[in-house]
Amino acid sequence: MENFKSLTISTLALNFFILIGVGHGLACIGILEILSIIAVATGHIINSGFSSLSLTASYDESLVTVGLFSLLSQVLIIISFFIKGRKKIWVKIVGLLFLFIGFYYLTHNFINDSGAELGLFTGIPFLIFSGILIYKMVKMVSEVVVTD
Repeated sequence: MENFKSLTISTLALNFFILIGVGHGLACIGILEILSIIAVATGHIINSGFSSLSLTASYDESLVTVGLFSLLSQVLIIISFFIKGRKKIWVKIVGLLFLFIGFYYLTHNFINDSGAELGLFTGIPFLIFSGILIYKMVKMVSEVVVTD
């Protein structure tokens, strides 16, 4: 059973370095994850106006949500490195699902917002690597199921 460690690490790194437009500058999602933790820990998430789970929220309102989904997914995928057996694949798939949800929240308004466009264009390598990773994992799981 393969674990696709290098492909998984590449996918995490590419997600971590997706660029976002913040204020009058640029940052990567990794910095947004740290700021999201601080916002939750200090209680500023409630009154900030930068957190919304609404699928129709603006780009700015989705930023903390993007950071939290990205952080949660990266933690799940890192945990999958320490799990054995078939649970490893399922934890990794759930982590990738959360990465995709965070990416959707970042880019769902790309037609009307240049910050979302930036996230979409800099996220293309992440989408390619994560697509390859999912394809290989599903292929491996289907081969194991057929041979069992």
